[in-house]
Amino acid sequence: MRARTRTRARAMLRRAFADAARRGYATISVTVVRDGARHAIDGRVGETLAQALARNAELRSSAPTMSIARGPDAHVLIPDAFLEKMPALDAMELDKLEDVAVDMGANSRLASQVTLTKDVDGLVCAISKLYPENPM
Repeated sequence: MRARTRTRARAMLRRAFADAARRGYATISVTVVRDGARHAIDGRVGETLAQALARNAELRSSAPTMSIARGPDAHVLIPDAFLEKMPALDAMELDKLEDVAVDMGANSRLASQVTLTKDVDGLVCAISKLYPENPM
């Protein structure tokens, strides 16, 4: 039963991606490094990195994620060359990042804070650590 559900889900995803291609969504390439392994994924211009990660089954199951009101998220490290092309974090985004990111640095972002644009085509980022969720 599980295999049939997975097969159905994969077929639905393939149709969704084919529909997106027909509608002309612009895509960019993103490389995500997780535990030393590189994963090439396609991101749609205008979506967040968190949404692109959520569409990738392998990364979705292995990324340390947290649930937030908008869905799953991950702490990512972005190289300086790409950070220059992104808007600076506002106070609320920085506060949220400080609450959840382990070993937060200047290159830290939450995947939901990274909007994919043509300027960041070829982005390489690394999934980092999050504090465990507080159940309270």
